[in-house]
Amino acid sequence: MKIKAIRFAKLKVPLVTPFKTALREVSFIEDLVVIIETHCGQIGYGSAASTPVITGDTHQGMISVIKQFIAPKLLGLEIENINQLTHIIQTTVVGNSSAKAALEIAVYDLWGKLYKAPLYKLLGGGQSELKTDITISVDNIDKMLSDCQLAVDQGFDVLKVKIGNNLNQDIERVKAIYAGFASKALLRLDVNQGWSAKQTVQALQQLEHAGVVLELVEQPVKSNDIYGRSLEVKTS
Repeated sequence: MKIKAIRFAKLKVPLVTPFKTALREVSFIEDLVVIIETHCGQIGYGSAASTPVITGDTHQGMISVIKQFIAPKLLGLEIENINQLTHIIQTTVVGNSSAKAALEIAVYDLWGKLYKAPLYKLLGGGQSELKTDITISVDNIDKMLSDCQLAVDQGFDVLKVKIGNNLNQDIERVKAIYAGFASKALLRLDVNQGWSAKQTVQALQQLEHAGVVLELVEQPVKSNDIYGRSLEVKTS
């Protein structure tokens, strides 16, 4: 099964409930779809969203980097050589994580079709089902509590709570949600780069002191603040 061509399409899907983060508000998902065609007629599909304020990736940027740099190295190669394909995708250019992800998804889609087996089995997994969370948009406390109740009523037991636009309000939001739903669902916080490193420590200390137990806190600081620079104190 050799790669014959790589082409693109767009997929736009409206959301039943728009979600808000510290960086943006989204009312629909618009993905770039990467389509890999093979000489035997099989087709693999992958996709990625445009997230310029998060990763810097846009649809046009993804198309350009795939067309100009990665696709020429993949054409004619065998799908069975999955390690070779993923190595090329990951090392041909620096960054461009969304473009690489879309390509890899399409390649793995074809790899599963080549061996006529579900991908989770080929990768060594034994479970055919995965549990996911539901996103609770950042909003006023009453609205967030209402959204949490709706999610729990629908059967979700893991809530991914978006915060990050105001530290003090964020802390009160999380306290209120925990008080109302700690016995019904696990809480995950997604701050979307909304806090500094110092604010992150402050918020988590206050939440811990209030007895709030969290499963995880995602992306509290700026994506390039790997070392928590805002915690450093300058001395003369």
